Amino acid sequence: MLYSRICQCLLVVFPAPFQSSRSFTPFHSGLRLIPITVTQAITRVIAGYIILLTGQYLYLIYIGMFLSTLGFALLTMLSPTSPLSTVVVFELIAGLGIGMVFQPPLIALQALVSNDDVAVATSLFGFIRSLSTSVSIVIGGLVFQNRMQAHHGFLKGVLSSAQADLFSGKNAAANVDLIDSLDNTQQAIVKEVYDMSLSTMWILYASVAGVGLVLSFGIDRKALKKSHMDKEEKARE
Repeated sequence: MLYSRICQCLLVVFPAPFQSSRSFTPFHSGLRLIPITVTQAITRVIAGYIILLTGQYLYLIYIGMFLSTLGFALLTMLSPTSPLSTVVVFELIAGLGIGMVFQPPLIALQALVSNDDVAVATSLFGFIRSLSTSVSIVIGGLVFQNRMQAHHGFLKGVLSSAQADLFSGKNAAANVDLIDSLDNTQQAIVKEVYDMSLSTMWILYASVAGVGLVLSFGIDRKALKKSHMDKEEKARE
């Protein structure tokens, strides 16, 4: 559940590579989110339809976690010079994975608990998802800020002390627009620092997805049925 909210929080942090490494405006950075957002939405619908037809959810979770891990791992390979087509392909892979695992875990939970506990389990699931949203944003932001702060000494070698402070720690995300005020050499170096720091963040997300992939093999298998069963029938099953 923490993983699924981290995936959603990617929509908050994903424009950063475009604004920092590629000097895109917030508007154009948002447009670059379309491949991952649309893919997620479509995949969620398809995943639900597959579960309706087959009554199976485990394979969707396995495939989704694998694609998510692969997609986030590929994002660590992006650089300021990566072509847009490469970025879109990586987004599509990550979007497919995220979409596949958005709803099936909840369905698995509801299928594996008793009828009396479905409401409680669903509420708890939603609560943990909401809590994880805040945790995910904080974790991702701290990792990024920590890496930018770690490069502060390096930045002081090519920028003034005041400029280096603007692109370090908690100030880095807020001062992306100031990159364009630097000369070409300084811009290239600062963009590279941003890109390395963002890669560390992608490594975090890929690691969480990888752990989720391993843990997903512990989910019990149960074929879903369209017909309703009362408690006695479910107990006999």
